Amino acid sequence: MSNAQVRSAEQVAQLTAKGTFQGDVLWWSLRDVELPAEEFKKAWVAAGLSEAALPEMPTPLRVIKNAGQEVFQGELARGLLFRQVVKRDDGSVIFAIVREEPHADGTVTYAQEAKVMVDAQGKLTTDNDTHAQVQQIATSYARLFGKYQAREIRKSIIATVVACDGIMIREAGGVYWVPSKHAQTVRALSGIVKSVGGSTFALLPIHQTPEGSETLGAAARVSITGQLDELAAEMRVWKAEGVGDIRSVTLERRLTEFESLRDRVAMYRDVLSMRADDLNAQLNQLQTDGRALLDSVLASREKPAPAPEQVAAAEEPVPSKTLVTPAPF
Repeated sequence: MSNAQVRSAEQVAQLTAKGTFQGDVLWWSLRDVELPAEEFKKAWVAAGLSEAALPEMPTPLRVIKNAGQEVFQGELARGLLFRQVVKRDDGSVIFAIVREEPHADGTVTYAQEAKVMVDAQGKLTTDNDTHAQVQQIATSYARLFGKYQAREIRKSIIATVVACDGIMIREAGGVYWVPSKHAQTVRALSGIVKSVGGSTFALLPIHQTPEGSETLGAAARVSITGQLDELAAEMRVWKAEGVGDIRSVTLERRLTEFESLRDRVAMYRDVLSMRADDLNAQLNQLQTDGRALLDSVLASREKPAPAPEQVAAAEEPVPSKTLVTPAPF
């Protein structure tokens, strides 16, 4: 065992030593499966998890696009394109399977080989049911219809962890620490993930030690500093370019994000004894700049009421310049 591995094992022992429960380090492995969306949604909500973290229910349009991507990325479909052609007012969508033929003179010709249509209710029809790729699309479409894919569930897991004030403690991602106040949610999430056949969700309870607090506090600073840097860069661009087309609702949303971030800083400071004075100072400056920009945006949108004399002048009839032929005597 290398010295690095020994140090790692010692750190784990220190982090998990008995003391005040600080939270959980967690990671997971999600099997690449398709799950019936309605059933998974019911189980997710029944476990007490937020429905807002789930993706939208799969629409026929999204399913046919996923099926097309699955079929046309292989060698079998080389030279073939799957393109959306028309989206009708009734909700139906038409796709075309087109063969692309490059020529020696540098020109390219296209020939449509089949048409695939999906209506608003999800029924799939085609004008060429013997076409090999049409048959593959129909098979994939039937398999994917009404189901969440693993990549969508993975996004929901991450959204839930982030909503629980989770911080990434590994640069490459995939390992998070979540504070103890969200322990119940994390365990509900663990149960849901484990219910997906072959998937795993690991929880490592962390108890307070000086070394553990120092390690997690450093990770928390890196996480928050990264978010602050992104917000500060955005603010610098806005200040340099002026209010322009910035929407007031965008700035109001950013101010809300600043307050949320301030709450996280306070929590990590209390739980992990994390240094926070410089982070709060940066947040104060961002909030000041954000409010100043918001005031400028609101002022630029307000049109002053016209003066009474301007209104009166506008109401006076303008003399006609139309030439009138005099009536004969």
